[in-house]
Amino acid sequence: MMQYLNLLLFLITFTYSCWSQEVYKKTISFEWDPVPGAVKYEVKFINLKNGSAVETSQFTSTNSYYGAIPPGIYKMTLRSLDKRNVPGVWSPEVEFPVLLDKVKVQVPKEKDMTLQSQNDDYQEIEFAWNSVLGADKYILTIKDQESNKVVYENHFTELFTKVNLPVSQKYIWTLTAQDNANLKSDEEASGDITIFGKKLGVPEVQTPETQFVREIVWKENQLVDSYEISLEKLNPQKKKWEAKITEVNFKGNKVMFDDRWPGGTYRINITAKANLRPSSDKKSLTFKVKNGDRSIAAEYTYVLRKAIDRINGLYMNASWLLSMINYSSSYKGLNPKYNAFGGTGRVGLGWFKENQPIGYYLNWDLSGFLKDESYQRSFIYHSISGSVTYRKTVRSTDEFRVNTGVFYKEIPQTIADLDEISTYFINNNRSISGFKGTSNQVISMAGPHFGLEYWFSLTPKLGFQMNSQWYYSMSAIKLPNNGKNFKPTISSQYGVLGSYKFNNKFTGLMGLTYKKDQAVYTDDSTSQGKFQLGSADALYNSNTDVSTNIDGYYLSLFAEYAF
Repeated sequence: MMQYLNLLLFLITFTYSCWSQEVYKKTISFEWDPVPGAVKYEVKFINLKNGSAVETSQFTSTNSYYGAIPPGIYKMTLRSLDKRNVPGVWSPEVEFPVLLDKVKVQVPKEKDMTLQSQNDDYQEIEFAWNSVLGADKYILTIKDQESNKVVYENHFTELFTKVNLPVSQKYIWTLTAQDNANLKSDEEASGDITIFGKKLGVPEVQTPETQFVREIVWKENQLVDSYEISLEKLNPQKKKWEAKITEVNFKGNKVMFDDRWPGGTYRINITAKANLRPSSDKKSLTFKVKNGDRSIAAEYTYVLRKAIDRINGLYMNASWLLSMINYSSSYKGLNPKYNAFGGTGRVGLGWFKENQPIGYYLNWDLSGFLKDESYQRSFIYHSISGSVTYRKTVRSTDEFRVNTGVFYKEIPQTIADLDEISTYFINNNRSISGFKGTSNQVISMAGPHFGLEYWFSLTPKLGFQMNSQWYYSMSAIKLPNNGKNFKPTISSQYGVLGSYKFNNKFTGLMGLTYKKDQAVYTDDSTSQGKFQLGSADALYNSNTDVSTNIDGYYLSLFAEYAF
């Protein structure tokens, strides 16, 4: 009889149910063709969980079964019984699974989530879900959508996790529950994630160092897939930009410049692009291209001159001159004379335009020296000058420069060591209160100045300079002790400098400089008297000539920056 049994197995519904032991069960239902003469049926379930069979028999008076059983892998068979309770033969076994419920995901909330990251590399993605009855762990799998390769897989006993995923990619994720017997959810929870990377940065385009342009280069960016570029030339007659190169998906980080193109004003526009990243803002760079000969030989000659003619517009320099200086003065017969540690700091601002013969320069100097070894007596004095420079090219590698302008200059006026004078007067019961000379007054003068310079290029980086400067102190602005009868004098400066051009904006110079400043006038202090010192016979009265000199060889250090 049972060999004709047509067993129809339907898994119709699943609902939650529990035994008193709180074992998780799912409700199943089956239906089969009725057997003639049968008054009831015995349904036997064989659970293959954990590798050992567990048999459970149930009886039903209808040709269907409805009941709750724990998740597992089952084999089912049934037989009919007649009114005598005589059983028939067992039907063939049918295997079927009873799986866990599908995981209900709370985060991400969208099944197809799109995220704009603010990171260049990785973005943290949060996952959270509800617990599934009967589950011992949860398996999260994430695949790259394009290659279908697993990029992340892990199992959790918790109900949440955070995963760092590379940006600029699309992913497929699945989440399933699993018990200790490796039974999983009857359906995977799944979704898509698209992570856009951070907006690409503006391309960093290198400004051509010279007008001998052979290529336009920009900094490589590993995040970029391609560039949208256009290279244009300005038509000065039409006042319009005319395209030379236009490409939407340009690969690489340089554009070659055709040497057949004429000189003039050019502009390149570059936009960086990448998959699943917002494109960068457009970078535009305008540059000049030389007309005529742009050969390598012509370029070398041009670059060689740049060790000299390196400024094209506004520039600033700062310098420090350091030396042991010689100070001497004839002051009322005291004749102070000593060596002192001194130096001069300079800050200058100038303007020179490429291929223009005229330039301008303004500088301020702060000088000083320390009077004695204890460094308790220091002298500070200032100067300022402005000049106009004319330059004349001799050859491609050298030029002469002539400058002239006006200056204001200070030098200190000191007398013999005050401690020595004080000791002398005290030992001889004399008062020093009437003495007008002090050790911290300055002589200030003004007048025109004139200078010559010779510049020579050794290489495109190395240069050589010789300079001389003369300051004609034509008038006094201030003299100590009511001084008068100022006599014009000439102060001078001579130097040799070597220069090294680090880049288009910064040049360093170093060399040796000799400086000499002097002033001559008449002291007009009114005190009378005479006193003797071991070094001189000092006539302590008015109307005596004063001659002051400061000179020394200085180590010169310059830093020059072009804007």
